[in-house]
Amino acid sequence: MITAKKLNELLNKIAPYELAESWDNCGLLIDCGGQTDKVLFALDLTAEVVQEAAARGCGAIITHHPAIFQGVKALAEGDPVLAAAKAGVSVLSAHTCFDAAQGGVNDCLCELLGLQEVELFAGMGRGGKIEKIEPAAFAALVREKLGCGPVRYVDGGRPIERVAVIGGAAGEFVGQASWLGYDAYLTGELKHHEAIYARQLGLTVVAAGHYETENPAMEKMRQAMERELDGAAECLLSECCANPLGTA
Repeated sequence: MITAKKLNELLNKIAPYELAESWDNCGLLIDCGGQTDKVLFALDLTAEVVQEAAARGCGAIITHHPAIFQGVKALAEGDPVLAAAKAGVSVLSAHTCFDAAQGGVNDCLCELLGLQEVELFAGMGRGGKIEKIEPAAFAALVREKLGCGPVRYVDGGRPIERVAVIGGAAGEFVGQASWLGYDAYLTGELKHHEAIYARQLGLTVVAAGHYETENPAMEKMRQAMERELDGAAECLLSECCANPLGTA
């Protein structure tokens, strides 16, 4: 059994909160007190995830995206924050601190792509080397390794040997990736003007999806917490957390 406050201490070891961006909101966000012997891990806090936690006997949920992000001025029936509180389920979140942490989101992407000589990029990101590959083949590799659907990409027009990665929404680092000598950049989302800029720079950029670039790391977080708990509580990966975006 473990309390939410103790879980918070352990989560801070896995993804140190000092690594979080200043605008972020990480840590223990809903503390319902008591103890639990089961913890659920999910990318997002949704009503379905709260229902799953209750059904599986989990007294706490740990998410990547903060359950409470900006100022909350009102709560209504059906809101997952209210649902968690009513169900007595505590909620913790590790967002940009887990992006930046050793073994976190971006290290997970490097591992999936098989990058070598991994280095820090743009604070929370990572960069590394890959066996020479053409842009279209690199986009196909990303799709294969992330197990996702079709990915959008900008063809930089040259072979790729150095790759930078930041999961989620990080298209603003296109310029920095180019200036630092990377041939390709993998992220989750890319705005139109960022794509134009990437093509102008001759940088291949793959936008593989916000969910797709971050969700694989939740299993890494679950495993890390399982090691820290050392049998004090069971760590479960959500079976209902899914990409909110569908295809037609």
